[in-house]
Amino acid sequence: MTLTSWPKALGLCLSFLFFAPISFAAAIDDQTPVTLDPLSAHKNLTGVRPWRAPDFAEQTSAAGWSENSFAIPKGLEGRVQFWMDIYTRYTTSQGVIHDAEDVDLIYEVVDFRDVDPLPLPLSFKEKLKRQLVEEAKQRAIATLKRVAVAKSPDELTPAEKRVWAHFLPEKNPHKYEEAMEPSRLRFQLGQKDRMESAIFLSGRYLEDFEKIFRQEGLPIELTRIVFVESS
Repeated sequence: MTLTSWPKALGLCLSFLFFAPISFAAAIDDQTPVTLDPLSAHKNLTGVRPWRAPDFAEQTSAAGWSENSFAIPKGLEGRVQFWMDIYTRYTTSQGVIHDAEDVDLIYEVVDFRDVDPLPLPLSFKEKLKRQLVEEAKQRAIATLKRVAVAKSPDELTPAEKRVWAHFLPEKNPHKYEEAMEPSRLRFQLGQKDRMESAIFLSGRYLEDFEKIFRQEGLPIELTRIVFVESS
């Protein structure tokens, strides 16, 4: 969706919200966030300091630590890369429609960058975003249906060929039908800008965290859990 002016934007959005024939029911049932509250710590900023790289050295005596303690387990590379992309590639004005079981199977990137600056109540923006998510899920279902009946990948688009290749090794005869289930089609909001803010704000506390973890003989890497667990 490309909006070229505020009047046009408002007209399109209001028509979309109040008169669109597509039901909001499915989107409302999906409670995956499409927006996030601002990080409250931004309200009380008192200064800045240069960023420094983390120091994970000299931990041979830390409980359970080894050079391979935090290596990516074989077979989980795709899942780990998915979450790395969520935290470093997609912002909170973007998100992806993906398979809930095979999270690295992404059907579509949903873009909210035309919605966020609109002079509309937050509740309207929320509904509009959920509608965009629901439409993207319906397109994913349409893709799965086309792939399911295709006789050859040659008749598919590049995006459909990617889905074909993903499911090709599966022997389950119901694999496409199961992939279309509402529980399998999930939306995940990006986190890049939120992660950047969290890294900035962590300057208040992180060195104290690291000092305490070293004193207690715990791996320093564990201090980073808060970034992805709760920001």
